[in-house]
Amino acid sequence: MGCAVARALAARGERVLVLEKEPRLAMHQSGRNSGVLHAGMTYAPGSRKAAYCVAGRRAALSFARAHGVAAREVGKLVVAQHEAEVAVLQRLFTQGQANGAEGVRILDAAALREVEPHASGIAALHSPQSAIVDSLAFVAALARDAQDRGADLRVGAPLQAARFEDGAWRLRTSDGWEEAQGLVTCGGLQSDRLARACGYDHPYRVVPFRGQFYQLREGREHLVRGLLYPAPDPRFPFVGVHLTPRTDGSVLAGPNAVLAFGREAYGHVLQPQARDLASMALSAGFWRMLARPEVRAQARTELARAVRPARFLRAAQALVPALEPGDLVPSHSGIRAQLVDPRGQLVDDILLAEDAPRRALHVLNAVSPGLTCALPFGEDVAARSRALPG
Repeated sequence: MGCAVARALAARGERVLVLEKEPRLAMHQSGRNSGVLHAGMTYAPGSRKAAYCVAGRRAALSFARAHGVAAREVGKLVVAQHEAEVAVLQRLFTQGQANGAEGVRILDAAALREVEPHASGIAALHSPQSAIVDSLAFVAALARDAQDRGADLRVGAPLQAARFEDGAWRLRTSDGWEEAQGLVTCGGLQSDRLARACGYDHPYRVVPFRGQFYQLREGREHLVRGLLYPAPDPRFPFVGVHLTPRTDGSVLAGPNAVLAFGREAYGHVLQPQARDLASMALSAGFWRMLARPEVRAQARTELARAVRPARFLRAAQALVPALEPGDLVPSHSGIRAQLVDPRGQLVDDILLAEDAPRRALHVLNAVSPGLTCALPFGEDVAARSRALPG
């Protein structure tokens, strides 16, 4: 989203400086996701996600094709395993219709198997226009396009200090001080801290959820044609273990969603990072979230899948029973920056905060489908940034 905002601002003739703390782009959420371009079925009408998703999928596919980024429509099935989940599919179908998702339909078991011969379920919601993209290449192309339009992109340049004085921002990096008339922060896993460092006080806290991916071993990719998802639990913003074809021909399984002990703790599910543990321990919202019985129950389920691969396999087998022990090979992990409010509720929509007196916009929550939403969201943020007073 940061690169999309930079591209949109540069296209409007603004002088743009992008500061990225890591030595290269997309080292966190943007490069560790499943690379799906969603069609807009699973988002509440009226939400920012719904507003950006349908147009974002079209824009992302068009941009990818124009810039040589691998992308293709593979379709998606959201599968119901029992009768109670059929009602979930009907709700998603209604939402998809309201959001403008194209070609969405509900299939019975026989029609489901025509689309995915190895899938199992009593019904499914089919979205033929759901797509996949090489997310790393997509971010790189956004950055190149922004640079081609005049943006100055600096990697390995963490923000060390920020001051708003005399109507302008003064920003310190390892290269010295820079001055800017406006500021947009897109800090991902550090979004809450970055906004506070720039003088914007807010009541939210990022709580990290780690997701482990597996990959189908070579020779078993034929078991999955398109995107295969379980019917989601409406109480949570996570979609469950699913199967995802990649643009390189591989197939991912996962991720799970385990409460993590660090915002960048990719090495192990129990890897602690002291600063992040302290941040959660001092957050009333975090403890209120954990006080909810359904959250604790889900946390136990997800942790069991993380430490016992056989349970992870069973979750994948619910979608494709032909999967066997040994079919899933450990792959990479990612960490979702989940914003939690003071009541302990997981913020389930894109959250953009405006600090008009300081001419700043802060992207506090940019959860899935952030990749899909990036281009229209970037245009909107750029327009709002230019409209700030001063």
